[in-house]
Amino acid sequence: MKKAPSFLAALLLISAIFLSFNSIASSAEQARFGDWEVTCIENNCRLAQGLKNPDNPGIVFGLLIVNIKGSDVPVAQLNFPLGIYLPASIGILVAEEKVEIPMTTCLPKGCIALLPLNDSLIKAMQTQPEFNVRFYVNEKTPREISFSLKGFSEAYEIFSKN
Repeated sequence: MKKAPSFLAALLLISAIFLSFNSIASSAEQARFGDWEVTCIENNCRLAQGLKNPDNPGIVFGLLIVNIKGSDVPVAQLNFPLGIYLPASIGILVAEEKVEIPMTTCLPKGCIALLPLNDSLIKAMQTQPEFNVRFYVNEKTPREISFSLKGFSEAYEIFSKN
C-alpha cells in the first residue's frame, strides 16, 4: 500500500475553508449529483458526502474534497467520530487503488485524516461504485464504511472547473 504524506498546514486551510463555507452558506451555490453535493462560493468549490451509522445515528462520517491554494492536487478530508483507534492507519480502497493514511488530528467533535487525490485515484473514483474506508475501533477490531461514488463524475466535473 502507498503511504500518503501528512498535511497539517493543509488541515488548517481545509478547516478554514470549511468554516468559511458554513458561515457564508447563504451566498453559496449548491447542486446535488447522485450522492454528492457541490457547494461553490466565488469560484471556490467543495464536494461533500456524509454517512450516518444506522446502528447509532449520532455517529457521522464525512468525506469533503477541496482544492488547496498552492497544491496541484485536490485533498480529501475524511471526518471520523471520536472513539476510533488512532495508532492504526486509515485504509482507502477504490478498485485497485490502495492507500494508507495516518489520522491527522482530532478536535472536540471528531478526528480528521487527509488524503491528496492523485490522478489515478480520481479516475478510479469516477468509474467505481464505492470509496471504501477501513479504520479500527480498537487494536484488533477493524470497521469498514463505504461512501457512494454515484454522481461523483458529474460533481467532480463542476468542482474541477472552479
